[in-house]
Amino acid sequence: MRIKRPFAATFIEKLDGKLLLNKPSTWSVRAHLVIYYAGIFILLLSLLGFLLPNDPRDDTNTGVWSSLLAVVSTIALVVWLIYLLRFNVFKRFGIQKTGDGIKAFGLYFLVIGILVGIPFIPPAIESVRANTAYTNEEVIADYNMINESIVTLEHDSLNHRWSRQTVLLDSLWDGTVDTLNQAPSYTEERGTIQRYDSLTFYNTIVSADSTVKINDTAYIVYECPDYLHLNRGSLDEFSDNDQVSSIDIYRNIVQNYKQPDREKLMAEVQKVVAKYKKARPYDHYYGYDEVSADTGSVRYQDYMGRLRERYSIASVATSMENIIEQKDRWKGDNWQIPFRIFYYTTLMITLLLFMFRHSTVRSFFLGLLVITVLSIITTVVMAMSRNPQTAIFPVMLMYWIAFGVAGLIGRAGPVRHAIGGIGINNFLLGFPFVPLLIVGWYYVALHSRPYSTYDAELFKNETLHLVVAEIAGSLLLLILIEPVFKKLYRKWYSLPEA
Repeated sequence: MRIKRPFAATFIEKLDGKLLLNKPSTWSVRAHLVIYYAGIFILLLSLLGFLLPNDPRDDTNTGVWSSLLAVVSTIALVVWLIYLLRFNVFKRFGIQKTGDGIKAFGLYFLVIGILVGIPFIPPAIESVRANTAYTNEEVIADYNMINESIVTLEHDSLNHRWSRQTVLLDSLWDGTVDTLNQAPSYTEERGTIQRYDSLTFYNTIVSADSTVKINDTAYIVYECPDYLHLNRGSLDEFSDNDQVSSIDIYRNIVQNYKQPDREKLMAEVQKVVAKYKKARPYDHYYGYDEVSADTGSVRYQDYMGRLRERYSIASVATSMENIIEQKDRWKGDNWQIPFRIFYYTTLMITLLLFMFRHSTVRSFFLGLLVITVLSIITTVVMAMSRNPQTAIFPVMLMYWIAFGVAGLIGRAGPVRHAIGGIGINNFLLGFPFVPLLIVGWYYVALHSRPYSTYDAELFKNETLHLVVAEIAGSLLLLILIEPVFKKLYRKWYSLPEA
């Protein structure tokens, strides 16, 4: 049996007819058609994305494209739901085999995941194009070259004096050492005196460029002048060891300064600057005296303003940051936020669809209304609570347990009441998040303890435990969707309506 589909290949028509005759439950989801048409759309979208003009130095415009595609995906989702809701084997008490529940859930998740994933294609294409145009090593090498060359060319005009201050461990904070009475007097070599609590004191010493110890509770800390005229900003967090620091420049160039071939070096710097420079409005350093009303030209009094303008620092820095942002969008931990947006959006829509397909329309929408009302009431109560961060977790768990009890009671009754469907629906909706709520409650309680009892060892695996809880919730849902939730729905839905 073959059904004519617009723009459908022969093999899709054959597959469509075969599924209709042999596996109506699978056919009703129409996942094969969504995969086929979405695949064509994604292919055309990808070709368009690679063919359109794109400059990685510019600010990203993927937000516009992703927003447009989100609208397209929403329309596609609505069209798919219209076809999906025309046929429901479960509600018509059709023949269903073991495993059909998990298969239906998986197909729903697959289709919705494809549609939800489409808006993520433009930023992915942009990242591919940026990585093709520039390598990390290339950008970092140019970053280093510009910073080192500016110090070499402008050596005589730059400040080479390290700033310094004396830091003291303040006994008034922890009551252990009488540092105030032992404080060294102010001298030109020791700079200004600063008193810090123990945490700030030791952090200041560790992060200092250089230190001289006076005693156990007093240090002179030195800070190197800032030679990074092209500031690091968001520049490649994954190549920190390759980026020169101000101390590197001081040791390699300032301490061992050699007069360069100025014309040659300036030509090399301007060549690299031209590689990244883009004409942008308001790209000037705001250290000027005035702007000519006739020509719009800038007249600088600030030397640093003239220096930044001479090497187009603002333009180059912006271009480099744009390039790196596009290149490293999915590297390290950067993928986690878009992945969670994708996953939880897909999961929630899938759960809502599964609920709608296995319960009555009345119980479905009443269940959403109950959640909305409880959320409003809970928010108001938590706003008046003294410790809402800790209290919200047991409250949410209490709601989840109450929905589970309501579902079991509704399942065991002689007739089908909406309260049973509301309970099962909301019990299912909250199920994947229960492990995360428990682990989150545990760590929030630890964070709420007095500072004097703080133990860093208790939190060293916090991130890992939260990720495990996320995974555990999803796995438990997959394991129990067929033997528990589908049976709850079947028993409740088969009861005579009240």
